[in-house]
Amino acid sequence: DRSGSDRGGAGRSGADRSRVDRGGADRSGADRSRADRGGADPDSCPGAASAESGSAAPAPARTDPGPPRRSRLVVFARNEPPGRMKTRLSPPLTPEEAAALSVAMAEDSMERLTGLRQPAATGEAAAEPPDLELRYTGEPPRRPPEDRAAAAPSSPRSEARGLAVPSAWSAVPQGEGDLGDRLLRAAAAAASDGVERLVIVGADAPLLPLGLVADAFAALRNHPIALAPADDGGYVLLGLATGRMPPASVAALLREVPWGTAEVLEATRRNAAAAHLEVAVLPSSWDVDRPEDLTRLREEVAALPAPDRPRRVDAFFSRTST
Repeated sequence: DRSGSDRGGAGRSGADRSRVDRGGADRSGADRSRADRGGADPDSCPGAASAESGSAAPAPARTDPGPPRRSRLVVFARNEPPGRMKTRLSPPLTPEEAAALSVAMAEDSMERLTGLRQPAATGEAAAEPPDLELRYTGEPPRRPPEDRAAAAPSSPRSEARGLAVPSAWSAVPQGEGDLGDRLLRAAAAAASDGVERLVIVGADAPLLPLGLVADAFAALRNHPIALAPADDGGYVLLGLATGRMPPASVAALLREVPWGTAEVLEATRRNAAAAHLEVAVLPSSWDVDRPEDLTRLREEVAALPAPDRPRRVDAFFSRTST
C-alpha cells in the first residue's frame, strides 16, 4: 500500500525528507528515486478529474490572515450542488451521497492539513508554517461560528448543503477555465503575494500523508517543481517554486494537458522536459475518483485508530451501505 506510510497523518523522518531536498530522489526504490531532470515525471494535479469552471462570487476572508508567508498550501475543492460533485462515484452512490462525501473529504482534508502548522507534525517544515488557502468552485463556502468537526451532519442531504472552511484558511474562487487555467491563476496569485514555495493538493485525498506535503515543501528548496503521482495516472500534489519560477515556465508546464484523463502525468512530464524544468518526484499516493476507490477508502479509514480517522468520512460510511 503506497499510501500506508503516515496513516494517521504523522510526517516522515527528517532523514527521509533530506533525500528529497538534496536531489529530488526522496523515495526509496528505483521507481521513486528518479528525480526527473527535464520531466521524467508526472501528471495532472489535485482535482485532475474535475475541470469545471468556478464561480467568481466573493469569497469570505480568513479570520486572521497574519503576516505574509514564504510558503503556501492550497486545497482545490468543489462546493456545488448534487449531480456536479464526484459524478464518477454515482452509481453506486446517489448524487446526494456523492456530494456529501465530497464535502466530508474536503473538510477532513483541511482539518488534517492544518496540522502542518504543528511542530510535531512535520519537523523542519513546521519552522515555517505555510499559509493555508482553499480554492473552490461553486458557491462561497460557509464560515461556521464553531468547528463543524464537533458534530457531523446527520444525513448526506444536510452535509451536501455546502462546504465549511476553518478560520485558519482563506477562501478564494478558482475562477473560470480548465484545470490548467485555474492552477496557473493560483500560482500567479502566490507569486504576486511573495510566496516562494507553493503546494497544491486536491480535496479528494483525505488520507494524504502530512509527511508527503512536508517533503514537497522541502524539495522545492532545490527544485522548481515537485509532483506526487496518483495511482490513476494523474498526481495528488503539485509543488511550484513560485519565488524563482517565471510565469512563462509555469504556463509551459500546464499547457495542453488532457485534464481528467490517465495521460495527465505523462503530458506534464513532457512539458517539464520541453521547458528544461527539473522535477522532484515524490512517493505516489491515491485519491478518490472511481467506485473502486470507495472500498479502499472505507477499509483504510476503518483500519486507523479511532482518533486518527477523518471523522466526517468515517461518519459518512457509518450512515451508508456502499
